[in-house]
Amino acid sequence: MDHANASEHAVMFVRICNADSAKRPGTLDDAAIRERVTALLSELIQCGEQQGGRLVKTLGDEMLFTFPSVAQAATAACHIQEWVDGTGPIRDGGAAVRLACRVGLHFGPVLFENGDIFGDTVNVAARMLAIAKPTQIITTTPARVRMPPILRANSRLIDRTQVKGKQEQLDIFEILWCHDDLTHISTGAAGTGPRGRELDLFLDGERFRVNAEQPTLVIGRSRAADIPIREELASRQHARIEYRRDSFFLVDQSTNGTFLEQDGIVTFVRRDVMLLSGTGRICFGRPFSENPGQVLNFDAG
Repeated sequence: MDHANASEHAVMFVRICNADSAKRPGTLDDAAIRERVTALLSELIQCGEQQGGRLVKTLGDEMLFTFPSVAQAATAACHIQEWVDGTGPIRDGGAAVRLACRVGLHFGPVLFENGDIFGDTVNVAARMLAIAKPTQIITTTPARVRMPPILRANSRLIDRTQVKGKQEQLDIFEILWCHDDLTHISTGAAGTGPRGRELDLFLDGERFRVNAEQPTLVIGRSRAADIPIREELASRQHARIEYRRDSFFLVDQSTNGTFLEQDGIVTFVRRDVMLLSGTGRICFGRPFSENPGQVLNFDAG
């Protein structure tokens, strides 16, 4: 590759597949599935472009993007997975078929030529896609070290592999985006604290509680959220409330951010962590000044 004309980018492959296997849905005969895959491709392209991604090309049920930064690419990957997770099953004859995505991500020098991209970075990203299972986002150390702290914390080392053309082995990471995986990580961090403290949360007359037995709650528009919200500017998995070492934290993982008011001071939190103390309130994606339809109140005791 002509390194003099190359520039560094995050490269991301996305492939739509059957959620219950790595089978590509394009091999299925049902016209309804083919139609849904076509529509989903358009929706996922928008997810990528909203985070600053450039669609390089589509290959059947596969997409190739570049992004100026890993933060944008990883955020887009999470939003893509959330979007697909929120779609319902479709019918393949008599059976229900659920669609999913596999995502591979790498960062490095890329050469743009005639509307396409070339270089080892593209090859490594393609290798990450090949490793990824349905619903997984797989990436490498060069990408992970460039992620914001919250995304870096929500990743785990899963393997070390040899990539064609590379002498050294690459560490392979999975970016955890779904509810069950995030809860697993949070439980490990929270379980070391004393068991006495509790934080109460109130939304639309309903009460929720965070403590040692329930050390994390996920808030968002996803059907998997512990505290589901209807705010249109909120992300599907917008934020978490966590109990860590005898303290409570708000962890934002959204596109539009979270507004936190405590001690009379309003703080905007986006892709960051804030300590919760005393009493206060939280709204999602929309500031208090715009009279959000839903506000989460909390009491940390």
